[in-house]
Amino acid sequence: MRMLAITLIAASLWPAAVQGQAEKPARILVEERFGPAIRKAIATRPTDDDLLLAEELLTIAKDPTTSGDMLAELADRVFQLASRDPAGTDLALEAMNMVATTLPDRAADARDKSIAFLRRAVSVSDGDAKVTAATKLMSYLEKLAEERAAASDFGGAAKMYQQAMLASGDAKLPDLTELKAKYDAAAAREKLEQRIELAIEALAKNPVNATASSELVQIYMVELDNPAAASRYTRYCNDEKAKRLVPLAAGKMQELTAEQCMELGEWYEKLLTEASATAKPALSMRARGFYEQFLMLPGADSVQQLRASLGIARARDVWMKLNPEEAQKIVIPDERGWVDLFKDLEVPRYRVTGRWKKSDTALTVDASSDAARLMLPAAATDAYELSLRFTRTRGDGAICVILPLGQQQCRLVLSGW
Repeated sequence: MRMLAITLIAASLWPAAVQGQAEKPARILVEERFGPAIRKAIATRPTDDDLLLAEELLTIAKDPTTSGDMLAELADRVFQLASRDPAGTDLALEAMNMVATTLPDRAADARDKSIAFLRRAVSVSDGDAKVTAATKLMSYLEKLAEERAAASDFGGAAKMYQQAMLASGDAKLPDLTELKAKYDAAAAREKLEQRIELAIEALAKNPVNATASSELVQIYMVELDNPAAASRYTRYCNDEKAKRLVPLAAGKMQELTAEQCMELGEWYEKLLTEASATAKPALSMRARGFYEQFLMLPGADSVQQLRASLGIARARDVWMKLNPEEAQKIVIPDERGWVDLFKDLEVPRYRVTGRWKKSDTALTVDASSDAARLMLPAAATDAYELSLRFTRTRGDGAICVILPLGQQQCRLVLSGW
């Protein structure tokens, strides 16, 4: 072990020592410097020295001055050494992840190597060790799926989610509801992308193709909640109402008239009947948003206000049925009987419109270009009091609080007129 320590200390000086040998291939440099130590570590039955050497090589690979080729060679040696001991699993995966994230041309190979390594760990293990290995494999596959979805590779994401579900059997996970939902969403999105591709190909052959135009409007407007993209294809679509309303939905809500807001709210409610389950939450929020905007504008009579309020209630009911866990969320009051709705608020989940930001001490919003809305994760089922403190830093627009009243609602409007 003492000889190993001397080897490692010397290794830490290696990047500077080889600067004058940069003309040599990375494979030869690594072999010259570390080949004997690697072979010696592998030849011994205990694996402590393998892991120590792997850690040292990984440290060198992380050095900013290490070239890409050298990083890849060192990462391969780290993987070789660390994979000899179950305790080195995270080290081996870290080495491959470093290659995958820094060397795009080697990324696929590094990820495949990680998957094969984890699958082998599952196959040769039993008991708790098998469960641990399977859990790591499932988590890794799920992470890859999310990365592919973020890169718009939904077909690849669906495959990774499917493989993760297969690995879940060895991980002994009783509930795959969330993972299955992710797979379904990725698979559905891949089918949508295929439909989009076919429709765009049809338009390339015939730019006035009404069927292809209508298909794209429906996909972008209903399934992807993207009115701006849908508006590019309305000119030749078959739906006259879509031609008129899609551009309005893609514009700024605060520039709409009360009549337009009401029509858009009712139209979005109709679109809900055509939408898939994954698209309905966004559409219900859109419908609700236009109804709420209608109530903010002056001039509506009591019948119109009731009409909008009922629309809001319907849209809210749709959202609650699609999000039962959130709808049923129980909030625990403090000793004074109050609930802080901002404390654990997840802004990305509950933001409707606007640029909201949450810090440890405050919730801020920039509503300078359009109206901003935020839904709070609580349902009032009885009498309640509301306490809200805010500071206006600029602008003079209305500050509105939408208050639920049984199956209806009203607005507290500050600086409205």
